[in-house]
Amino acid sequence: MSAVTVEKAILYIHLKDITARKPDSEDTNDEFIKTKDIKKQSKSNKVYKFSVQYNPTTISLSSSNSLSKKKGSKNDSSTLSFSLIFDDSKGVRKKMDSIMSLLSSSYTQQVIFCWSKMIFRGTVTSVSNTYNMFDPHGIPISGTVNLSISQKTKDTDADDKVYWDSAFKNYFKSHRSRKFNENNSEGAVEKAVLEIADFTERKLEKNDAAPPNAGKGAIGLRTKEGGFNNKIYRFECQFNPEQLSISGSGSSEMPTIGRKARSINTKINLSFTLILDKTDNQDSDDCSVQPEVEALTAVFRDEKKQMATFTWGDKSYQGTINSVNAEYKMFNSNCEPVRASVAISMSVYNERISGTLSDIWANEYMKDIYNTK
Repeated sequence: MSAVTVEKAILYIHLKDITARKPDSEDTNDEFIKTKDIKKQSKSNKVYKFSVQYNPTTISLSSSNSLSKKKGSKNDSSTLSFSLIFDDSKGVRKKMDSIMSLLSSSYTQQVIFCWSKMIFRGTVTSVSNTYNMFDPHGIPISGTVNLSISQKTKDTDADDKVYWDSAFKNYFKSHRSRKFNENNSEGAVEKAVLEIADFTERKLEKNDAAPPNAGKGAIGLRTKEGGFNNKIYRFECQFNPEQLSISGSGSSEMPTIGRKARSINTKINLSFTLILDKTDNQDSDDCSVQPEVEALTAVFRDEKKQMATFTWGDKSYQGTINSVNAEYKMFNSNCEPVRASVAISMSVYNERISGTLSDIWANEYMKDIYNTK
């Protein structure tokens, strides 16, 4: 994480000459732009320092997974998106089109975005230019560039891994951990809590999860070695969500005679949005919501930290986090984000989740509501 605050947003662009490369040569990570010593690199002819005219008003940081063309493989990534405004009575076309031209080469697509204490290295995946004002001669004098930069969660640069590992550790080191089987106060939970399991050092064998209506403390994840993992990190929500959304989908195929009648390709997801606000903390050191946003993003980026339990009121849902979409909505005079929303989606049932967790939806409510045996 950058130690020096950058007041004006900067886009560092890789400018290696690709004309000298052999046609059949392959790109390697060593040839791409690095976050380490980026200021020193910008003084060479391989990296260009592009200072924006106006800082962004909002920034989105979205992390999600999607299936790639290769069967069974996932393409997890984090994407930083923002808009840049250009305004010049002499014309803005050249500057705006120069950003569009980054898509023309796999080298110039490699960029680093720096602003305040934020630093994000990735590949430019989307550019959209809009000219919204012209002079009498038809020359555009004002416009907006919408830019998206993506960073893979796997096979990423070592500097990126250090950045996200530090984001997780720096935030959660001050949040107490407890054992999964430790039973806290019973009854309804007034303040929503997201509990994150860290299985970095252990391999999961099976899930022992509580019913969604079991309440606080009724959670469990068993490890291959037996017993419960004690690396549990608590994220206590500043404000309770305005709403919870539970959506499910299933196959229309009828079960084969003689086989267990369980729906094929059934998926049930839990979604909610958290609001982070530190506009009243500007006289303290804890005045930015960036640590919380990046810590939650780091959870998604590490598949060994994606198992989590969301508890609020009499509800306790356990599953895997499959997306974290954040948006910085307000910044202070030091360009630090002071307000953000974070939309989180969890898979609480799918064909890959086995054992008690999947049986909850198939059996638990059938007994409680429909009085089946």
